Amino acid sequence: MTQSSQAASGKVTKLNRVERNAWTKRKIFDAATKVVGKYGYAEASVARITEEAGVAQGTFYNHFENRQELLDQLLPKIGTDMVYFIRERTGTAQAARQEIERFSAFFDFIREVPEFLRILNEAEFFAPAGYQKHLENVASAYVRILQ
Repeated sequence: MTQSSQAASGKVTKLNRVERNAWTKRKIFDAATKVVGKYGYAEASVARITEEAGVAQGTFYNHFENRQELLDQLLPKIGTDMVYFIRERTGTAQAARQEIERFSAFFDFIREVPEFLRILNEAEFFAPAGYQKHLENVASAYVRILQ
């Protein structure tokens, strides 16, 4: 990715300051996603993230007060990206309504069985076989729904 964008006419244009800042912040988020995914939160240092992003550590601090601020924003940012990703591939309004109904039912389930979230969060470490089986079950069910 470069700091220029291709206009419809084929001309290369420089990004203005606001666009450049957004582009740089996105690079840092993308790098943090890769670093946290590979090393985990505990080993995701600012140095590793900025090296992956190809920016100076000082640039990092232009966008985030500290490492924790980035880490606190990372999952919500990825979640938002996921929603947009899904929305682009949803197709018809009917399909979108069905997805909304499924998510609504999921949250209804969480209200009925609030213990599920803690069990889910801790299962990966305390019951890895069960955690993996759960993920396979959910993925299989989702694939069947999509077909």
